[in-house]
Amino acid sequence: MRYATWAALCISASLSGLVWGSPAQQTINPATLTTAGNGTRWEIGVLTGQVDADLRRDATVGVAAAGRYSAETAHPVLPFFAFSYALNDTVTFGFAFDTPNYFDLRWADHAYDVSVGGERLDLTKGGRLIAQRVGPAAAWRLNGHWSAGARLFAQRVDAAEDSDLANVSGHGTTYGLQLGTRYIGRGYLVGAAFTTRTNTDVRGSQTEVHPLVAASGALVAGDARADILLPARLHSNFALALRANLWAELELEWFDWSYVDERTIYQANGTIVNQGKNARHYHDTINTRLGMKWQRTPSMALYGAIGYEPTQVPERDVTPAQTFLDRTRLTLGSVWKLERGWTLDLMYQYAHGHTRTVEATDQDNTATGADTHVYEGTYRSRSHALRLSVTGAF
Repeated sequence: MRYATWAALCISASLSGLVWGSPAQQTINPATLTTAGNGTRWEIGVLTGQVDADLRRDATVGVAAAGRYSAETAHPVLPFFAFSYALNDTVTFGFAFDTPNYFDLRWADHAYDVSVGGERLDLTKGGRLIAQRVGPAAAWRLNGHWSAGARLFAQRVDAAEDSDLANVSGHGTTYGLQLGTRYIGRGYLVGAAFTTRTNTDVRGSQTEVHPLVAASGALVAGDARADILLPARLHSNFALALRANLWAELELEWFDWSYVDERTIYQANGTIVNQGKNARHYHDTINTRLGMKWQRTPSMALYGAIGYEPTQVPERDVTPAQTFLDRTRLTLGSVWKLERGWTLDLMYQYAHGHTRTVEATDQDNTATGADTHVYEGTYRSRSHALRLSVTGAF
């Protein structure tokens, strides 16, 4: 589900923002704060759903049996909130908390068995990578058409990889910046926002080292650390009024994935846990989404979108401890204006992880470079997400 939270919030916030301003839009483009509303406004919400993934292995590989293996069904619950304060007609301040990156998946026992000293041990049980951001923003209305904004955020990263050999986990904090601009014309608008890449020093520990592995000296219990790299992001959108009450919008997101060229985990004795498998060969990607918004009544609007997100992961870097599937997303949502100036936004999204057959990856090699082949097979995923948010004024 990694990046599913970003994509779901992005589609919902941007399309519903064409109807009425949303404080949460500042996490996508801080320049949108100028249309968040007069006075002090707040938005609070939650994104939740169900994520399913499975592997089909057609032939037995070593001690890993053929068959279908499923990851544990996940039901993430991710809250978010945002505030905006219009100082005057020109300047608006904001503050927001969001979760732009989320992946947390655990596979069934014996899905990735290898033989260690005659014992069957899972080479991986799953992984976790969660990035949460919080920080202030400010936007300026430069004239009747142009707005510009900036957001400074603190980012906390929690990361973990689990196996029957050992578990390693940690967390760290860093900072980043978002810059955005938007132009509103007669019957159209254009926006763009850039988010800086981040490098987070994640520190934690390696625990539950299997006795056979500990005796070999390959893995040691104790402190562990890693630098978690996350890519820069350039988001752009173009919206056009087809009629007075009907808008179409095109969104493009470029991710600087080539920056993420390694994920090296160091253990207490200074050696590398994932020696020979720490390099990454990612390529940059562009996500595409096309949406429509229909202002059905003065107090209710409907919106929908379809999007495609190619994976950044080449076959040699595939591991079940991260996502690596191309995805198509379908979104339907509605926004209601309520009494006392409140707004209710409800969105449903289905994400289809396209089937991918993995025939060769370096990530299932042993420390000596021998290929275990246990990560090879056919993968797919499905997820259903609900996003609910309420916006009001103080």
